[in-house]
Amino acid sequence: MAAIKQIGLWCDYLRQNDVYDNTRIIVVSDHGFDVRLDSLSEAQAAYTPLFMVKDFNSNGSFATDKAFMTNADTIFFAKDGLGLSEKNPFTGNAFAQEKENGVAVYHSTKNEFTPGNVIKSTQFTLDEGRAFFVKPGDIYDPSNWLPLKEYREEN
Repeated sequence: MAAIKQIGLWCDYLRQNDVYDNTRIIVVSDHGFDVRLDSLSEAQAAYTPLFMVKDFNSNGSFATDKAFMTNADTIFFAKDGLGLSEKNPFTGNAFAQEKENGVAVYHSTKNEFTPGNVIKSTQFTLDEGRAFFVKPGDIYDPSNWLPLKEYREEN
């Protein structure tokens, strides 16, 4: 909650200095762990990040997007309309965002996230029993979430 308050204070500062309206602001979280949503299971809510955008030349509130996204997708919103390269300047690889048909979301075991394991680990064990396939559309609609095993059986 303190982080959201600080974002509000920062937006107030931008308004007071007459730069809020001509600034693109993107706010994302890395996940929704510990978020409780009535419509989604705890596991589904854990994969649902915060995503808010206030675009250039807009003076209203932030807009939210209900499509599945991760922090890696932020570049697509940040560079939209700016005429920037479609390639990552550090790797030379093309940016890719292939989610038109949905996206598989995997869970890795929590014990791998201890500081010692994260520092020395370059691989993660994916728990397919807790994985989902998220259909395109509203991530808050439980019918858009299928257990990955079930999705694979149907397709």
